[in-house]
Amino acid sequence: MDKVIFHIDENSKWPTVMSNLANYLEERSDSDIKVVANGDAVIGYRDNKEVRNFIKNHPQITFDSCHNAMQSHDVSEEELPEDVIQVPAGIPAIVGYQNEDYRYIKP
Repeated sequence: MDKVIFHIDENSKWPTVMSNLANYLEERSDSDIKVVANGDAVIGYRDNKEVRNFIKNHPQITFDSCHNAMQSHDVSEEELPEDVIQVPAGIPAIVGYQNEDYRYIKP
């Protein structure tokens, strides 16, 4: 089973990330996939209906949101979709996943 992290740090990249995720799942549906959003990408969790629907329709993917970025961009935990996990900081979360043998992808 593949273990993969998709890193997004720009809100404008959500369409690309969602497309990459959908394509990846078509080929490797049994993968363990995590998405870590930091920077202004955390705004997509709150404001982008397509992102929110994608998360809802893909429960097999784990979505993380950087607390530091949320503070910087005025996104509260209550505004996150139900299945998004708040992590203290995005980059250390990514490093931790890499230490668990996840492959890093940055679309």
